[in-house]
Amino acid sequence: MFQVEGPPVNNIKGANKSINNDIQTFQHVSISKWLNLAKKQKLDKKWVILFYELNIPFNGVWHLTFIKVVKATFKFQTYYKPPSYHGLHIYLLKQSKLDVSRHIYERTQNSIHKYEATIYSNGWDNVAWRPLLNTMFVYSNGDVFVGAVDTTRGCKDAWYIFNALVRYIESVRIDNIIQMCIDNASSMRNVIDLLLYHFPSLYF
Repeated sequence: MFQVEGPPVNNIKGANKSINNDIQTFQHVSISKWLNLAKKQKLDKKWVILFYELNIPFNGVWHLTFIKVVKATFKFQTYYKPPSYHGLHIYLLKQSKLDVSRHIYERTQNSIHKYEATIYSNGWDNVAWRPLLNTMFVYSNGDVFVGAVDTTRGCKDAWYIFNALVRYIESVRIDNIIQMCIDNASSMRNVIDLLLYHFPSLYF
């Protein structure tokens, strides 16, 4: 008659203890995940309310700047207190505009000096029906808005428009300009003549 021997009693106790520990760990992880999920859902709702009440377009979540801000805030680790209204509206906005302007200037100048550019200018009306003379640089890295002249009170003759455009030409030097694209109105014919007289290398 054969007798089948089972595992030692100590091994059985050890196995049961290991199983109990695994169950407790699983329960702990599950509860922790559930609590984190509940917190995330509450935070998601706060984001929705923020976008809704401030009339922020929901597609803003796809914007690279939004993604960068969220990631940077998460990596901050310690408690982060957002800037005050005054800090946002005055100091930080001013500094950010200077940083963006500097970045655009450096990127524009480097590309224009290497590949040259086209100056595009046209007359538009803003939302208040105020006439503006807008100017853009078109170059290999893209398009950049460089300025607008409020022509409400000015006498929009050939010399007025000529002087408004000259400052943009001189800002990047004439040897870095390939061509100019301007309005084809009859009044612009005199502007083109003046520009060609002072800058014979320009092409329209």
